[in-house]
Amino acid sequence: MRHIFGVYEFRCSRAVTGLAEIASLRVETSVARARKERVNDLEIHDRVPIAATSSVYNRYVDGLVTFTPSDPGAYDAMGAMIAEYGYGR
Repeated sequence: MRHIFGVYEFRCSRAVTGLAEIASLRVETSVARARKERVNDLEIHDRVPIAATSSVYNRYVDGLVTFTPSDPGAYDAMGAMIAEYGYGR
């Protein structure tokens, strides 16, 4: 019987599991630190999904290997182009 996952997929799966364990530890540490600062459960509950969503978006954008200009003036030019022509081409 052929395995569903190849060696590469298995390694990726283990790496993701390891990252999840590290992230879980970071969350526990952050929550403990927040509680020391008298942050209540409702405030923590409100902020954790926001942080998680931001993390997902950042990883997604990193995975796309997006280009970010180093010159701040490039954003002005892109903004002007979008303002004049919109997002469609």
